[in-house]
Amino acid sequence: MAEMTGEEYFPNDTYYWQWSVFWTLAIAVGFLMWLSFFRPARLPPPPYLSPSAGYDWFLVLHMPEVPMDPAKAAVSARTLHGWLKELQRHGYKPMLLSEVHSRLARGLGLPERAIVLVYEPGYHHTYDTLLPVFLQHRVPAVWVTNRTWSLRGDRHYMNARERMKMVRSGYYNVGFSGDGFWVKGTAEELRHVTFSDGMRIAWAPQTGRTALNWQGHFDSLQRLDVSPKWTAEDLIDRIAMELPLHGTVRLGVKMIQDHLWGVVIPSAEAQSAFTLQVPLARTANSLYWVGTKGLRDARLEIRIPSSFGQCFLWLRADIFRGDGVGIGFSGDSVFLDQKIAGRRTRLAVIPRKSPAPSFEATVILTGETLEVSGRGFPKTTVALQPSRSSSRGLVRFAVYDRVRGAARADAVDLALTPLAPLIHR
Repeated sequence: MAEMTGEEYFPNDTYYWQWSVFWTLAIAVGFLMWLSFFRPARLPPPPYLSPSAGYDWFLVLHMPEVPMDPAKAAVSARTLHGWLKELQRHGYKPMLLSEVHSRLARGLGLPERAIVLVYEPGYHHTYDTLLPVFLQHRVPAVWVTNRTWSLRGDRHYMNARERMKMVRSGYYNVGFSGDGFWVKGTAEELRHVTFSDGMRIAWAPQTGRTALNWQGHFDSLQRLDVSPKWTAEDLIDRIAMELPLHGTVRLGVKMIQDHLWGVVIPSAEAQSAFTLQVPLARTANSLYWVGTKGLRDARLEIRIPSSFGQCFLWLRADIFRGDGVGIGFSGDSVFLDQKIAGRRTRLAVIPRKSPAPSFEATVILTGETLEVSGRGFPKTTVALQPSRSSSRGLVRFAVYDRVRGAARADAVDLALTPLAPLIHR
């Protein structure tokens, strides 16, 4: 309908109903098209979450990045699959660092053998390659990105939307190292990491050699650099070296990646005796047991059927501070030594009744007292000089001789029983 006013024409019908239907249909069609192209992805099943068992230690592994070459990337994915399979088979519990931090802060403790997997720098290519493996095993990881390059839009790293998706999946902690858009960050600044949930940590200076961490050390976290060349067995053997002592154990050795390492073996297991030989070009050789780190008081049973040169067993050995308590022997004498800040003091020399290449003794170290008894020499107790026990102190065994390549100890059997909790300040 319309009206005429003077010579002007005014339509009365605005087609309100028709336009309403049109826009309703247009919105409905647009929504359906949005759903077909941008349908939200379903979240994967959450990672496995192990119950707490009251432990206050955990391991951190710095995992290798994935090469850009497609063939090498496929090898990296298969390697990770083998690593995760063996970690889970040996009772290790992969966790997010935020979950570790939260449980310890609330006093709940951690499962035994809690372990954190860290990727730094966390490249986009590494994420794309390894995500299916993490989802298959339902294992979480920590992703650390350089803040400067991320802000500059470097496509090697995840963008903000992708990082949000990672956090939302429940499989990743996402953190930033470095500072700002223009400043790349010094080595000291890159040690500090801030996560999307506000958690702050710092890696220990010169980290990469050990994986073991204790409660309260988030401002100086250790992490072990994992080599992409390691087999699953190599990885398990290497981190098993650092598991804290529990009850009576034997100290043995194992060849890992062509290197001889000291390993802690449950006392029930056989074949723990080992031989330590000095290489031809050297006059000394030694072994360390990383799993004894922080050991203060202990009882040690020593049996060495045959040896040549001098043998020394060091307790509370801290190579950084130059500290340690040593028990040594040669054919006719037993020696008790102490080192403080690199300065060595001989506390006692005990004659043996008859010279012999074998040695059997029981050593008890408690507080500032060292007691030694054994076959062929009298029981002896000495007072140690006061020194602050270090959380880095461990057990070390060494052989010496002036003639190159001559010193050796055969079929060494060491049984160790901790007499006090490990130090982890």
